[in-house]
Amino acid sequence: MNKNKKLNGYATTIGLLVGTGLGIITGMFTEQLLLGITIGAFIGYGIGLVFMVIGYKK
Repeated sequence: MNKNKKLNGYATTIGLLVGTGLGIITGMFTEQLLLGITIGAFIGYGIGLVFMVIGYKK
């Protein structure tokens, strides 16, 4: 249970970092920074969850 919580923390951190990066890049091109960060955060969190699932199955 503790391992799962730690992995979830990693997934959230990875998701936020990737999402913020994607959001800033998207925001620069679309001139809608907040919307870009929000969408990027959701995409990044999804990627983080995928990493968490892969990490948990090993």
